[in-house]
Amino acid sequence: AEVDMDALLECALEGGATDVEFGIEESDSSAAGDDDETGSHAMIKCETNDMLHLVQALKADGYVTTQFENQWLVKDEGNTNLLDKESAEKFEKFLSSMDDDLDVTNVFHNASFVDDNI
Repeated sequence: AEVDMDALLECALEGGATDVEFGIEESDSSAAGDDDETGSHAMIKCETNDMLHLVQALKADGYVTTQFENQWLVKDEGNTNLLDKESAEKFEKFLSSMDDDLDVTNVFHNASFVDDNI
């Protein structure tokens, strides 16, 4: 079903959204000719305190939410910490240990790595 982007944008903004990005979502199965897996999607961003109200507003207007979660987003792309080779190796080891910990589901950071052709 075709989604009226203007109506969705209005609903999202009234629900507390700070940003709405529209796109087309294609799964791997659509390449095999299964067109049921292709559809419109929108990424709607809001402040943490507004998430529940936003999801309720979208559902009340008949929109289907397939996923909603908290994510830390870098507000300024220049707000990163550049790591040298030695620091990057230590940080990669730390990230690996976080990945192995069953209690950790997401890790957010603002590190960037020096591009050394190793």
